[in-house]
Amino acid sequence: MPELRAARGRPAASAAPLIAGRIVDAAWTVLLETGPEQFSLDRVASAAHASKQTIYARFSGKLDLLQAVLAARTGLIFASFTEVTESGDIEAVIAEMTRRSATILSGPEVLMLDRLVDWIDTVQTGGQGAPMREALYREMQTLLRGCLEKAIAQGQLSIEDIEGAASFWGDGLIGHVRGVPRGGAQLEQWARTFARLFLRAVSGRGVIYPQTAADTLLRAR
Repeated sequence: MPELRAARGRPAASAAPLIAGRIVDAAWTVLLETGPEQFSLDRVASAAHASKQTIYARFSGKLDLLQAVLAARTGLIFASFTEVTESGDIEAVIAEMTRRSATILSGPEVLMLDRLVDWIDTVQTGGQGAPMREALYREMQTLLRGCLEKAIAQGQLSIEDIEGAASFWGDGLIGHVRGVPRGGAQLEQWARTFARLFLRAVSGRGVIYPQTAADTLLRAR
């Protein structure tokens, strides 16, 4: 993102989104350094080369800014997953979604987002609920359900309980992703095995495949 030069007076309307984006980017950098607990607008102002007055003109405070950070970063993740669902055989789509999940969801940036979700939920509910985490889970389920519905419409699948299948898929990704291989041929094999076994579980389409080392790994988890 191009650096904006300081100017006197109110910025032009066309510059406002760029300034807000710069603040959100700076806030993400600060969050990675400090975590949500030690996050401060003073640090963001320094990192964004902006005054606190400029920040408060666009965000009501720490919570509002961190919610914007979460929305921006999770938006990138969901965009990456949505890209996968746009085309291809359903088994290949599920395998690629699994591969990306293992790569993205186990990285340090997503681990920080996970901490951020917990922090936001605690601030909003006093530890009595998890509305943000539940909203993100619903968004993921909507994406997965849409992917399955598209495959059904194309005649690739026949599933009676689409909602249950989407939940089974999502829970499988979340439950396994941090324990799977991080890259290379082993990850590719695991992703293909996950896709194959998932489809076998939720539809009658599957056939019996020879057991592989990846099959054994998956079943042991």
